Amino acid sequence: MKTYKVNLTYFAKSGKYKYEGSYRTSQEWMWQVFDEVKAMETHPGIVNKWTDGYILVQSPRHPNEFPGLVVV
Repeated sequence: MKTYKVNLTYFAKSGKYKYEGSYRTSQEWMWQVFDEVKAMETHPGIVNKWTDGYILVQSPRHPNEFPGLVVV
């Protein structure tokens, strides 16, 4: 199964840049990646300390790549 690196850029609700992160996914479609990011960021028990704001999701090597903004 092929995996792709997903780059995450976090912004506060005010639009201020916060920090960056990344993870690997095996999802075939970008809408699935966006759903996966939202689920990871809102699921209790995730190590991430992010609470609310915007996440820019990009995966440059993904065959169906287009950037998306996830609101958490």
